[in-house]
Amino acid sequence: MKQFSPVICIIALLASVLVPSIGYACLGTSSMAPGVLFVAALLFTFLLGVDKFDWILKIPENLFYIYFFVAIIAFLLTDAAWMVNENFDLSRFWKSILLMAIVFLGAFSLVELIQKFSDSDIDLSVKFSFWILFFSGLAGVMKFSPFLGEAFSKSVLVFAEPSHFALSFLPFFLYRMVLSSIKIKFIIIISVTLMALFLENLTLIAGIFFIAVVTLPLKKMLFFIPVSLMTFLAFNPDYYIERLNIFDSGQNLSLLVYMQGWERAYLSFRESFGLGLGFQQFGVTTQNIGEIMDNVVALAGEELNLLDGGSLAPKIIGEFGIFGIFAILIYLYYFIKTTRWLRSVSLHKISDGQYKKIFFMSCFVMFCVDLFIRGAGYFSSSGFLFMAALAWIGMEIPAKFIKSTEKAEC
Repeated sequence: MKQFSPVICIIALLASVLVPSIGYACLGTSSMAPGVLFVAALLFTFLLGVDKFDWILKIPENLFYIYFFVAIIAFLLTDAAWMVNENFDLSRFWKSILLMAIVFLGAFSLVELIQKFSDSDIDLSVKFSFWILFFSGLAGVMKFSPFLGEAFSKSVLVFAEPSHFALSFLPFFLYRMVLSSIKIKFIIIISVTLMALFLENLTLIAGIFFIAVVTLPLKKMLFFIPVSLMTFLAFNPDYYIERLNIFDSGQNLSLLVYMQGWERAYLSFRESFGLGLGFQQFGVTTQNIGEIMDNVVALAGEELNLLDGGSLAPKIIGEFGIFGIFAILIYLYYFIKTTRWLRSVSLHKISDGQYKKIFFMSCFVMFCVDLFIRGAGYFSSSGFLFMAALAWIGMEIPAKFIKSTEKAEC
């Protein structure tokens, strides 16, 4: 096995979370997709230069069958949507399919690259990346963003908005909390909470509360969460009350943007008879954008989050119908199991050096924020890390089976 400097691992991790935002915010791309594509292609090319095609042979055969089955279902649903919907954007569909294939190869490449490092190197790399992102957040607090113009008024260094920063930061934050002692946990979570106070972003705040539930002992958690909540409300009550006020949703733009995704998911589900609109057709083919989006247009003057739905779960349901709901339920099942495992590791310090697994499981678990709170579409930095987590899970399960079989034969 080739030995690489941990610097390569650090570069790979930071590129995965920074480059998509740099492309979107600094280079003016329409989304994070070009940046994700660049990172995926770069990782694949690097690994190809090192291992040729040998690493592809390590991918379990069953995993190919699973992805093939999922692809067939997606194609059949999309084909049905194409035949009944004259507004179907076939060009957008095929471009997205090609992009998804490249991104999955890039995700597998990231997993295979990380496998080449020792656990101590991975631990060092993830923790170093955590601090780079943490200080990026502090730069956002100080309004220091020399890379972005006035178009992004709440930018966080290279991130166009605090939500994009939060989605990239939270998996590293969870990893750091899981592996820290109780004293270090409190130092880190209080520091991040103070940073969130000044950034004023509900996505980051929701992530902090969730991570507190996963990593803190019950007594500490019951103290931290209410105290933090009162601190947030006392620090800037108008900001949080305005966004959390569900009784005045008619004028609450943040809540309206969130709700319009779910309303359009329902409308798309109903109009497509539960089959969905087809891959990447959310906000493209539907004729009825809903009353809530009409209110958003009246307040903001534009159709905000039309294509991504505000969060990712409505987009998945709108595009894949009943199969999308089934996929989300499968995720929630493994989300609960993985969260319980991470909490056990955090409270009982039983990591046994499984730093790679802890990192990928942190990426898997924190994808819940994309799904249910604030998503940036399929092709984002957090989406790329989630695909890498799926690749890790897909490659780890057969490896465990092989090891258990070998032990049984012995």
